[in-house]
Amino acid sequence: MEHMNFEQQTIKHLEFLRQVGMEVDSLKINPQEFIRVGTTGELGRGEYAYKTVSRVLRNGMIGLLTWFRGASGTVTTYKTYGWPCPPSEMDRFLSETEFQIQSQPMMEKNVHLNEDLEKIKKFWVLSSSHGKADYLERKGVGSYRIRFRDNQYGRVAVVPIANVSDKLCGYQILNSNGSKVFAKGMQLRGAFHRLTKLADDSAIGIAESYVTAATCLELVNMPMVTAFTSSNLEYVVIALQKRYPKSPVIIFADNDMHLTENKGLISALKALEHSKCGGLVLTPQCQPYSKGRDHSDWNDLVRERGRIGALEQLVNGLQEAQDDKIKKLHISVSELLNF
Repeated sequence: MEHMNFEQQTIKHLEFLRQVGMEVDSLKINPQEFIRVGTTGELGRGEYAYKTVSRVLRNGMIGLLTWFRGASGTVTTYKTYGWPCPPSEMDRFLSETEFQIQSQPMMEKNVHLNEDLEKIKKFWVLSSSHGKADYLERKGVGSYRIRFRDNQYGRVAVVPIANVSDKLCGYQILNSNGSKVFAKGMQLRGAFHRLTKLADDSAIGIAESYVTAATCLELVNMPMVTAFTSSNLEYVVIALQKRYPKSPVIIFADNDMHLTENKGLISALKALEHSKCGGLVLTPQCQPYSKGRDHSDWNDLVRERGRIGALEQLVNGLQEAQDDKIKKLHISVSELLNF
């Protein structure tokens, strides 16, 4: 593929769109959604659409990737790349609203994995950035860097999953009936969804599920991610510590008292061992007579006792750890709570 500067790449992508019949005068880069454009001789916006994102490859090259959605919803891609991107210009080519799309070689040892990744990217791109999800409304939590779709189960949430370098590698669908489905062929180990921006030297909150993470984000004032499963907590902490070595972690663990072994708490304590800066494990205490799957996480506690009741328990847990934990982490209760 020919090396081009950014302007030359833009021209090439415009030519590509015109060749497939779209009437487009300028190229919009890193839009939040697909842009509908009419075809030659067609009035209005038309049914064809495109989306172009900028990217920085591992070798420092800058590139553009365009998805074209044509008749019957068929999607084709067009890629270009160019001269190395200087560090001072890096932010110009990275979208704040999109994940980085890593360039994939044409031939890889695991062809099926490569095909699955392409399907994952297309599914995410074609999902709507605006909408509502039945399950999240029922749980009473907001939407943080997720997308939406309608399927046979109703209005569903699509939660993106990325590695610590913010490379999209999968997603989880939260169906209206509460079932959760991961993308086919994705690799979860060490990957997570970040609800907010992360920064080194700033404590990072971790929860098992998206709903729990969203609940805790709405309770406390700190960056938050979700690991999706208790078994992945350990690998997420390891990944975060490599990328953010100065950041302690606070794990908002599930309290699985209804199980023979408290899997949520055990997994959280094991994960905390990998935090070089230390951290905390905080578990909710639901009503003793309510031991069960629906009375084990922080969202359950909020729905059982209300936000004030959950905050009181959270404050008590933090204050109990104030002397031997919090001070070492240089965190205060007032910094964590939304007061």
